[in-house]
Amino acid sequence: MKKETKPKSPEEALFATAYDVARRFSAFDEYGSQEKAIKALQRRCKGLNTEQYQDAFTRSLNMIAEAEVFVKENIDTLWNR
Repeated sequence: MKKETKPKSPEEALFATAYDVARRFSAFDEYGSQEKAIKALQRRCKGLNTEQYQDAFTRSLNMIAEAEVFVKENIDTLWNR
């Protein structure tokens, strides 16, 4: 049974969706280009301006890249926990 959660604010919905789109883009090259990925984000999370979509997507890509670097730099410590 799916756990009920309170409705997300528009900002929470945007960043959750942007993270999913960025993850699919970086891991699977699902959209082919950043422009197409941002268009997908716009379709999935309506009602914002272009700058907000671009910013959320870029932040999400950066977060994924930083997480990858952190894991690579700390793999031994993380593995041995």
